Amino acid sequence: MVLVSLFIHGQLYSQVELTIDTLIVEYLIVPFDENVWDEAAKDGPYLFIEYSLVNSTDTIITINMQKTSIAFSFVYEERKYRFDLTNGSHWEPHNIVQIEPGKKVNCCAGAHLFLGTPIYREKKRDYTKEFKSIFPTLNFKFVYRDICLETSKIENIRYVKK
Repeated sequence: MVLVSLFIHGQLYSQVELTIDTLIVEYLIVPFDENVWDEAAKDGPYLFIEYSLVNSTDTIITINMQKTSIAFSFVYEERKYRFDLTNGSHWEPHNIVQIEPGKKVNCCAGAHLFLGTPIYREKKRDYTKEFKSIFPTLNFKFVYRDICLETSKIENIRYVKK
């Protein structure tokens, strides 16, 4: 959980919190068989996060979820990588979220972990070593207009074997 103070539209907001409630890692070990290839696994490990935004202010915060950005970054072999996560589609048709004072909103997002990096190799089976290497540097950032929240604290982690 991260506590921050920030200005939004000329007003001071303190204690807006970003919490990564659950990090779900799928396809850390990619299933591969000569006769069967799982299409969802072909791009390597997948991160899915369940996160929450907590309004600890005395003012309603309004967020258009279609205009938000959530990204993750990590360091691997002294090089920093950053990727955008795809926000969950459960906001449609209500893309505008209002967070009442003292309340929170639950969100989700996901992306392939190593796709587009030299770490990813087609038909590689086991990414456990690479994940253990990057995990201590894993960081999440949520941005909406003047709201910019970052955290590396993860409340729960779950590995899903496929």
